[in-house]
Amino acid sequence: MEQNVRNKISVHFFRIISVIFISLCFIFGTLYVVVEAYDWSSGFSLVADVDNWGYYNRRGGFVIDSQGAVMVTYHNGNNNTQYVAYTATPESPSWQYVAVDTSGADSGYGENSMMEMHPDLGYLFMVYIDVNESLDYAWCDANFDASNCLDPSDWNKGNIVNALVTGYDNYIYDMHYDDVVGRWGLLRSRASTSVLYLDTVTTPTGTWSNLTTANCPSNCSNDSAYVRSFAIGSSSKIAISTHGVTVAPTGYSWPIVKYTTNGGSSWNYETFGIDSEAQYVPGTDLEYDSDGDLIVVFSRPVSAKLRWDSWQYNGSSWSFIESVYTAGGNGYYGSASPRPSLIKKPDGDLSLAYFSSGSAYNGILYREWDGSSWSSQETVKSLCDRCYGTFHAVGQNGGIAIGYNTEVTGYLYMSYAPPVNSAPTVLVPGAIQTSATIVTVTTTIADIDENITSSTFQYSTNGTDWTNATIGNVTQDEVGDGVVTSPGSISGIDTQSDTDNSVDLTIEWMVSTDLPDTTTNTVQIRMTPNDGTVDGTTQTSLAFAIDTAAPSPAPGALTVNTTSTDSVILNLGTTSTDSNFQEYKVFYKTGSSGVTESDTAFTSTSVPGDTDLSDSNFNATSDITI
Repeated sequence: MEQNVRNKISVHFFRIISVIFISLCFIFGTLYVVVEAYDWSSGFSLVADVDNWGYYNRRGGFVIDSQGAVMVTYHNGNNNTQYVAYTATPESPSWQYVAVDTSGADSGYGENSMMEMHPDLGYLFMVYIDVNESLDYAWCDANFDASNCLDPSDWNKGNIVNALVTGYDNYIYDMHYDDVVGRWGLLRSRASTSVLYLDTVTTPTGTWSNLTTANCPSNCSNDSAYVRSFAIGSSSKIAISTHGVTVAPTGYSWPIVKYTTNGGSSWNYETFGIDSEAQYVPGTDLEYDSDGDLIVVFSRPVSAKLRWDSWQYNGSSWSFIESVYTAGGNGYYGSASPRPSLIKKPDGDLSLAYFSSGSAYNGILYREWDGSSWSSQETVKSLCDRCYGTFHAVGQNGGIAIGYNTEVTGYLYMSYAPPVNSAPTVLVPGAIQTSATIVTVTTTIADIDENITSSTFQYSTNGTDWTNATIGNVTQDEVGDGVVTSPGSISGIDTQSDTDNSVDLTIEWMVSTDLPDTTTNTVQIRMTPNDGTVDGTTQTSLAFAIDTAAPSPAPGALTVNTTSTDSVILNLGTTSTDSNFQEYKVFYKTGSSGVTESDTAFTSTSVPGDTDLSDSNFNATSDITI
């Protein structure tokens, strides 16, 4: 039997506790709520000549796909056609037009239309009024990703309410998808009545059912053409906005909100702004925020200035938020205020597009609600030729498309702001040597924009001079395509694979390759993330210890003392020294030669074994028995 003693280099497992300062956690968290100013300098585009009717209501709807492409639906009153227009590059649009239905409404307020994307299935659903003032729908049964819904044959069409049968012309005001219950909701009315219908359907081709018939209170306007909207929140919350009696052109009107917290079993009413100066129609919209509170925004003229008020309902009481004055003039036409557009963003914050006003030109403005306050007012378009009918969408990529039409010329325009890019983050790396050749590094990389990220990966022994590190295996806690490594770099980190847009990484640094025959406690790792656009903040680990140096001198040779049929006594040789000593190991096998470290090991902890091997001086013994 041949014997061989190898001193396995021990690893000094310093207990390095990766302390993540609370302040860093706060900084990391605020990336999800901070609202930054958007760039509205590009993306302004004339979409189409649509005629000049329907200026109080929404004239269309936007969808934005995962790649940032934009599609908008609208009615063209010049040729009575319902269109969709598409551009893959909204920052510098080149529009492609698809005539979905050539029998659109011929005139009047019924030219309104809406379109939304199903949040889970991705198909497009559109509602509009046809030439007979009947309420129709069209849907593209595909996951909108810019490769479909661009041909008339992609759209399936049908009728919701036939005006020729019912004897009433139809108006439509608002449409949303209720992702809590799983149904579409549509707010509509019939001409010359004061009745609002909130109808629902689970699929575009299904049968619509009436969720509620919103008969207005005694002071509610009987004009069915003007501003109304609705919102659906969690826990059976529903709210509908309308407005009070108007005495045109010198009278006044005020917003009325009808709301329920039990799915419509009972309803409450709230009236706002009854002390307003003369305005024909108050621009009003409402939406539930991420906390489940109802936010109402409406306009009213005060001292020849257009004021936008906002209120909040927390489920038990109403509270005033603020008033914001815009430019001089009490609204276009001196009595009518244009409708705002208030929607929920993918991150849960609310997004508001609204108007300033002047004697001849008004402007397009923008703000966001984060659950506790409004962001600073941004100017989207400073001079707009008597614009109305704003509608907008915020894509999953964070891009914002705002549509509005001009009453004077009848043009439909879009203003687009690209996503605000937030720098990715990396947590302070934690590092510890886990074998003679490997240091294990753990960290988390996040990017709220869901970009594929990368990171540098470097080491230093003095905190000043940094070198690209040799990387072994990298594992991530989320399902993804895997990462790509090269010396000093990790790429292909998919932050979209997790609900909070973060990826936990475990990285093997091949320390014996980069720092052979080295013993030190001053090593650091640093990482700088990048999302393809901008670098994030560099984070550096605490100093930690490594040991890749071999023991010196090597242990002396073993000699045979005594053998028997089932054991051998070996004389121990000279000892070794090492600052991070762990144990000696004796490897053996039957045969005459070729023993290696892959053969059977006899150690201080094996069974059988000898605890004297755990001491660098063999506990002053001279032999061991195997």
